[in-house]
Amino acid sequence: MFDYIKGLITNVTAEAVTIENNNIGYTFKTANPYLFTENSETIVYLHQYVREDNISLYGFSSREERAFFNKLISVKGIGPKSALAILATSELDELKTAIEEGNIEYLQQFPGIGLKASQQIVLDLRKKLDFKKEIIKNPKVDEVLQALKNLGYKSKELDGLQSILISNINLPIQDLLKLCLQKLSNKSVQP
Repeated sequence: MFDYIKGLITNVTAEAVTIENNNIGYTFKTANPYLFTENSETIVYLHQYVREDNISLYGFSSREERAFFNKLISVKGIGPKSALAILATSELDELKTAIEEGNIEYLQQFPGIGLKASQQIVLDLRKKLDFKKEIIKNPKVDEVLQALKNLGYKSKELDGLQSILISNINLPIQDLLKLCLQKLSNKSVQP
């Protein structure tokens, strides 16, 4: 199994990228081929996909992107082509937020992803994305969440607020707190 390859990008097309290492050209499919620049030295993180009738390489600019691709193709009904389409048209953080919040409509916007596939993605990947570990590293997020806990809210009630905080992270802490309180009051009104 390949982990990564370091070499010179020799060809970039709409479908694939070729990287040369020790006079051997490796062609890999990727979500956004034009993120790779011809004649530049780079590291590509690889996934080798093997089936009866197909052996393909998929390349990614980071280990995190590759890990997310692997999680997507582990979902029943999602193959590499669909996983690449999802990664090509979305930011990882937005995608993780949509999955954590069960936002089926957001997931249905991707080519080839219908209602059943989006429900399956949420079912299989929710709570498995290490989402909170990445977000809690921001001191503003920590401060707002701590303030809400001091107001008497339980950790479980605060679960869906991280995405709101991250999307509006440039706002002052007071405004972030107001947004969260608004969201929490809307939750308590809903049946």
